[in-house]
Amino acid sequence: MHWSVISPARVPAPDAVAAEESTHPASAPVGAPAGIDSLAVIGFDHRTLPDEVRERLFVDDADVPSLVSQLRSAGVGEVLPLSTCDRVEVAIVDSQPTKRLHTVVEALCNPVGLPAGELVAGARMRLSAEAVVHLFRITASLDSQIVGEPQILGQVRAAHKLARREGSVGPVLEAVLQAAYASAKRARTETTIAEGPVSMIAVAVDLVRSLHGDLDGCHGALVGTGDMGVLLAERMLDSGLSSMTVVDRNARRAEAAARELNANHITIADLAEAMARADVLVTAVGGGRHVIDEAVMAATLKRRRRRPVMVIDLGIPSDVDPAVERLEDAYVYDLDDLERAALEGKATRTVAAREAEDLVAGEVSRFLADRASREAVPAIRQLRATFEGLRQGVLLERGDADAESATDLLTKRLLHRPSTRLRRIAAEDPALAERLEEAVRLLFDTDEEDDR
Repeated sequence: MHWSVISPARVPAPDAVAAEESTHPASAPVGAPAGIDSLAVIGFDHRTLPDEVRERLFVDDADVPSLVSQLRSAGVGEVLPLSTCDRVEVAIVDSQPTKRLHTVVEALCNPVGLPAGELVAGARMRLSAEAVVHLFRITASLDSQIVGEPQILGQVRAAHKLARREGSVGPVLEAVLQAAYASAKRARTETTIAEGPVSMIAVAVDLVRSLHGDLDGCHGALVGTGDMGVLLAERMLDSGLSSMTVVDRNARRAEAAARELNANHITIADLAEAMARADVLVTAVGGGRHVIDEAVMAATLKRRRRRPVMVIDLGIPSDVDPAVERLEDAYVYDLDDLERAALEGKATRTVAAREAEDLVAGEVSRFLADRASREAVPAIRQLRATFEGLRQGVLLERGDADAESATDLLTKRLLHRPSTRLRRIAAEDPALAERLEEAVRLLFDTDEEDDR
């Protein structure tokens, strides 16, 4: 399989183009700080944890209120749980986000009896601009195992809606998500990133029809709940498939997928029964080991009295042992097969992914530039008020003084506190003092020649 995960986009220097305003304003939760610097995304994905552990951390819709309540009670301002087949993460806004790693990991682990202390080392924390980039890439389906998966945007929207219902989405998360939606829409409409997965699903349905003809009267089984598997199951049901049974090691995940598909769900212990009935077997586990081997499929075909089975292996890596292809009446197609049938080639796909990455990176830059300009306004307002207070103080003390004396005194008072603090910082932290001096030159348009 050649679909690769694209590394996080580098954020170009911000420009002055303002990001689109949120069309769904939300009030800030009590105590929630403002600013992208307060944003963090904490959790696990398919790169950091074994599949069986990540499955246990899965946050069902029914679990969201409890998770949100626990984190809000701990003092976290804004909370957005995001749980898909690839990731279990929580986006938060907090005055001290770097100190919330253990808090979030414990909130995920404790309800399912996993040792938070052992798993915290595998958690990933993304802060500030990096968190913004991450949320934009997730929403645009650039961080999925199969780049361009069409379900991701809907999953993010659903998670957003649930968090809103709990009152845990404030102005920071709302602004980031609305901008991410706009970016994802552009990526899907202005590049061909979404065409690959959709085309592969269409090819898979055509292959099933070529074997079984009319899907009415056929039954299916979905083993695992990866996004592509759920999408294919949904498409086959829409195309006339009589029934679909969902099987997953995590019963809650199987139940959630079955609810989405309006299908049945069973435990992994009953997999053999589901396979014996299935005319179409779709696997979407990707746990790194074969779920279906030659012996299991041979036993299934024997129970089916040699009635053929179409096997669609969507796992990354493969869920089905290659030896299964040797069995007569078992027709196996994996993602490579679907890709070859659906796409013109790797070069076209790679170009589309790069175009989407560049587009999303530009949207992130615009969003961050807009936020930076907005968040600077309160500081400027406060600085103006401070200066005005000093000016009024000079007028009260020296109202009868000439202009030269009054302005000289005002200048000294304006510079007194910054000068004192800068000298103290220079003694304690020369590197910080150097950065502050550069900031002063930038803000007040001075240079070393002016200083001399």
